[in-house]
Amino acid sequence: MTGVHLRTDRATRACYRTDGGQIVFGTPDAVVHARSPEDVAVVLRRAQADLTPVTCRGGGLTTEGESVSRSGILLDIKGMNRFIECDGTTAWVEAGMTWYEVASALRARGLDYTSAPLNLLSTVGGTLGVGGIDVNSPRH
Repeated sequence: MTGVHLRTDRATRACYRTDGGQIVFGTPDAVVHARSPEDVAVVLRRAQADLTPVTCRGGGLTTEGESVSRSGILLDIKGMNRFIECDGTTAWVEAGMTWYEVASALRARGLDYTSAPLNLLSTVGGTLGVGGIDVNSPRH
């Protein structure tokens, strides 16, 4: 894949064989460490053309295997961890940013957020990928 490094070595793939729940196990055929939305687009276009399944993964703290892949490409988004901007009401962040990093960036601006997961090392994208945090999530 142009501009994206597809890692197929056994050691890299083994690092992703389970998640925080350690109930579901699997090994992807390849791992991509995305650093930008463009990386994600390249992976998804190629996977769609080849009919290859893609599993996204942030911190891997899911509890029921949502971030575990038994085949296809595991797309690790932790490298996409930039705080993009904040207008005082809404913050735009990349999916790989942890909630701890979000809190730190907001507090430096005198702000905070109204919903938070129990584990601040989980990623924003991972949290949203499994349905959000609490009753405030859909509103905020």
